[in-house]
Amino acid sequence: MKTRTFIFVVLSLFILSIGGYSDDINFSGFFQGWFSSGQQNSDDGNLYGFALKRIGLKAKGNLSKNIKWFIHGGWKGQTAVIRDAYMYISLKEEFNIKFGKFAVPGAKSGALTSTTKLDFIERAMITQNWGYYMTLSGYRTIGVQFDGKLSNKTIYYAFMVGNNSTRRMFTPSVKSGEYSRLKTDIFISGRVEVFPVDGLSTGAFYSQTKNVGSITKSDSYGFHLYYIKNDFNFKTEYLNGTAYFEFRENAKREMNYSGMLFKLGYKIDKMEPIIRYDFYTPNKDSRDFRYVKKYNNFTIGLNYLYSKNVKVQVNYVIRKESMEGEHSELKNNLFYVHLQYSF
Repeated sequence: MKTRTFIFVVLSLFILSIGGYSDDINFSGFFQGWFSSGQQNSDDGNLYGFALKRIGLKAKGNLSKNIKWFIHGGWKGQTAVIRDAYMYISLKEEFNIKFGKFAVPGAKSGALTSTTKLDFIERAMITQNWGYYMTLSGYRTIGVQFDGKLSNKTIYYAFMVGNNSTRRMFTPSVKSGEYSRLKTDIFISGRVEVFPVDGLSTGAFYSQTKNVGSITKSDSYGFHLYYIKNDFNFKTEYLNGTAYFEFRENAKREMNYSGMLFKLGYKIDKMEPIIRYDFYTPNKDSRDFRYVKKYNNFTIGLNYLYSKNVKVQVNYVIRKESMEGEHSELKNNLFYVHLQYSF
């Protein structure tokens, strides 16, 4: 979304807040900056530098007892974006309706986990590639979702129908004599989570989309197991998907990717030492264009929770690849330092 559109939205919310509705609107936001260093796959030494990774501004409020709204905008990579903009209608605990742009009910490690709540500076490699192959924008799309909690809140379900591409909205208009013949379809996704005991959650999802550029179809599934209680933090998730490409007639390709992540952390006062192992297989029984058959990433991290508003993260990622044939492993280890301020 263009910068002027984002500014207009922010100014509109500000005008509302000073016009007598300040009690109904709550603002929050965050700043995230990085210093990072990465090995080049050559003898030219490391690349390093600073990045203003994200700035976010959030506003939420109530239109009535049962209708809530939420807008989340900001900057990512020097570009203004609207990440979320939706209305949530609470009919009853077992059935609610959500409409707008928001995180799809897919991978738990995607935007269902807020960027300010990440255990590590970056999401796992498999999660980021899952979002790419499902053609999502920041793990989000535009549509409608039905969700609710069952069995005394021990079961949660969500089902979404949305645009197959967040970047290309379907907007036929009466002003036109006829409508474009772009290939359009819908994105569907559903997930179920179960909370059997305090601190434990497990769940699964399935997602599918069609006709987005050269991707004629992309489907995926996955499951997670999280146990977070007191100072203990354990998370694991498995993701699997297939993307079908058609670049031109008689030029087709199919990619079956998969991966898994394991996290383990423990808080000691304001410190949280944490480790993660994740792997990503770009194509079953094959390799990617770098001749890699499997990526293995070992991340050693330390989170310093200076206050409820300030968090510092340090990550070192040791990367090992399973290569095809006699090709050498890539030189691509990473080091990050991340500062986050939220309000």
